[in-house]
Amino acid sequence: MEAAAPQQVVVVQAAGRNALPKVIGIIAIVFASIGILWNVLIGGLIAVLMSGAEELGVEVSFMETWGFMIFTLPASIMLLTGGIKCVKYQKMGVFIMLGAEVFSIIGNLVIGNAVGDMDVVSSMTFPLIFAVVWALPLLLAKDDLQ
Repeated sequence: MEAAAPQQVVVVQAAGRNALPKVIGIIAIVFASIGILWNVLIGGLIAVLMSGAEELGVEVSFMETWGFMIFTLPASIMLLTGGIKCVKYQKMGVFIMLGAEVFSIIGNLVIGNAVGDMDVVSSMTFPLIFAVVWALPLLLAKDDLQ
């Protein structure tokens, strides 16, 4: 009996998913959680202090009292939602996070205009920097996103 000739075995492994969407999503979740806590604790404290100032006769506008929470709390909730979707490799999560930054820019401009110290450049700087960071999964790992 003749021995069988040895056969060559080739193992093909599928390429793994890029970890960038998961990392960016986790960072967004952490920032959003801090933002939500900040809004609830500090925003509520500001509202209480401003209502106390009104009782003392100081004229305070609605935007000075509640503008912080009206714009930043929904932006933080949007960021949390987008971060969760990004961790699940969903492309919509990146768009929701970018929408949160647009909402943040609008809020900064409205609140800055109501208070009277509107500075367009400073109100757009951090949201634009974060928008670039949130867009990284879309730019670098778009094939892994659904």
